Amino acid sequence: MQKQMRASDVCKANGLSSMSELCEMTGQSYGTLRNWYLTKRDLFDVVLIGAVFIKKTHEAQSQVDDATQTIANLNWGLQQQVKSLNDAKKKS
Repeated sequence: MQKQMRASDVCKANGLSSMSELCEMTGQSYGTLRNWYLTKRDLFDVVLIGAVFIKKTHEAQSQVDDATQTIANLNWGLQQQVKSLNDAKKKS
């Protein structure tokens, strides 16, 4: 007989760090979420899917923001090099 996964294991298997992270994201207590897992599994699954979606969306946005900042920094550096070259040309 296969043992049923615990609610915290399902959270971890779907990308959350713990059941506590789901509690923080939803504002629900550990007991409430565990109860939903045991007696209202569809509700628990919908809440979990939403939380995972939000977490992944925030992670992706953070990566985009980091990349955008890197590009802006590179662009600024290139502009400074072009300015220096133009200044050198004017002096010669």
